[in-house]
Amino acid sequence: MSDNRIDQQAADWVARIDSGAATPEEQQALDRWLAADRRHLGAYARASAVFLHADRASALGPGFELPAAEITSARPRWTWLLGAAAAAVLMVALVFGLRGPSPVAGSVGDDVVVRLQSGLGEVRRLPLADGSVLTLNTDTSVSVVLTPERREIQLHAGEALFDVAKDPARPFIVRVQDTQVRAVGTSFTVRRLQDDALLVMVREGQVQVESASAEPVPLQANMR
Repeated sequence: MSDNRIDQQAADWVARIDSGAATPEEQQALDRWLAADRRHLGAYARASAVFLHADRASALGPGFELPAAEITSARPRWTWLLGAAAAAVLMVALVFGLRGPSPVAGSVGDDVVVRLQSGLGEVRRLPLADGSVLTLNTDTSVSVVLTPERREIQLHAGEALFDVAKDPARPFIVRVQDTQVRAVGTSFTVRRLQDDALLVMVREGQVQVESASAEPVPLQANMR
């Protein structure tokens, strides 16, 4: 099949999924299509990005200017280190994983920290012990801390999709620099851009973006 035909199919899938009208059978068909050819994953990612930037992005403004210094906390969190800017969009990200490097475990204080990463051109789907699912887009690196008291991720590079299991007693937190995205049970993507900029994409539910230098900003699906 030609690359142009694959790109057209990917665009059709993105439009169908984003419409919210896709049936469970169509979701399964999309999974099979993504699994059939590695080119399908790249085409779907490109189509999602075009759809995102052409129609859905909504800037949160300059209030998320953050210092460039790295976090040196003694207890890394289930966090996404956010950066200089943010946007909220409704978007369905890739949820089909390929094989990748094995996790690397370490410890800080009393917590076990697991380092996860995907290679260039890979997409990894990783179920977590709390019932959440983490999907790493290409060339992405995160650190994970999951305990009975907290659920936190730190994004070192790249982009990931979080399908968060509901647990009101343990909010799910993603950090980048001194900004965090907080959720209880929802689905959202965080992408770390150049110059430590941040893009937040809410698929369903609601999250809250918090920063030491700005008022908290609630984001939800369909927000423009």
